[in-house]
Amino acid sequence: MDSKTYNRLVGQIARLLAKSNTIAAMEAFRRHSDIPINGVIEPGSLTWQALLQAAGETRTEPAVCT
Repeated sequence: MDSKTYNRLVGQIARLLAKSNTIAAMEAFRRHSDIPINGVIEPGSLTWQALLQAAGETRTEPAVCT
């Protein structure tokens, strides 16, 4: 893939993400919880813990689907 095509595709993906209601909701949740917005939600992170607390969960590790 040439760089022009790559840049066009990345731009399209970025525009879709910018319009995402899920992204907007997570950013609002982080702002409300005073958690820095970095675009990543990792198990065990501040965001992960805050989401579990908000959902009333006590588990701190991600559920494993089998």
